[in-house]
Amino acid sequence: VENNGIQADTIGNNTSTISTKYGVDAFRCETSDGKRIDEATELEQNALVGICLEPLLNSTSSVKISNYDMNFTQGGKFVFAAAEFGASAPKKASALSQVTSFDAGTLAESEGTTAVSGVIRHKVVSRLITALFNGEDTQFNVVGNAFLVFKTAVTDQSRNLRQLDDYVEGSAEDSPFSLPVEIKKTASGTSDEEMKSSLVISVVGAALAVTVGFVLYKKLA
Repeated sequence: VENNGIQADTIGNNTSTISTKYGVDAFRCETSDGKRIDEATELEQNALVGICLEPLLNSTSSVKISNYDMNFTQGGKFVFAAAEFGASAPKKASALSQVTSFDAGTLAESEGTTAVSGVIRHKVVSRLITALFNGEDTQFNVVGNAFLVFKTAVTDQSRNLRQLDDYVEGSAEDSPFSLPVEIKKTASGTSDEEMKSSLVISVVGAALAVTVGFVLYKKLA
């Protein structure tokens, strides 16, 4: 998984300089409850894939994801759009996708410390289309941009200027994310070109059979 972060502005004073990095964690998750999958398996054509997004663990107390888009690419080329930016929240970009969000803390018992209470986990479930299995590639990439906003919080005089600035609602940045997903081709996952080739062979074979049968019939006659 590649987690590309954004660098917050650094503010210095007479005693210290504070720099904070925010970013997005993209990972495979269960299509049903959104539980993190640590050892993801290869996926076959028409299978469902679950992709979840959260702020990086070190920034969950400061920022949240307010919007994002999500695309499937292969060989550097766009193949499928799973989610897209909405007016105020992400929305599905296809009838083959579903977009939901929930408090990750509800999975604390089954998932452990990676499920943090109060952190909103965004889940996209999408079916893997045939186009992802047409070439020779054994994986595709889930890519997109997430829009991060700072959370509001009660502050006191002990907080420094950087922390105060971090907690101002409405401040935001884009954070790109990328996640490779392994796929497995099967006999049922035949590409369009292979299907066309087999159809041509079948037609030619049938034509030859008819020709041979006609010649034999002529000889017997």
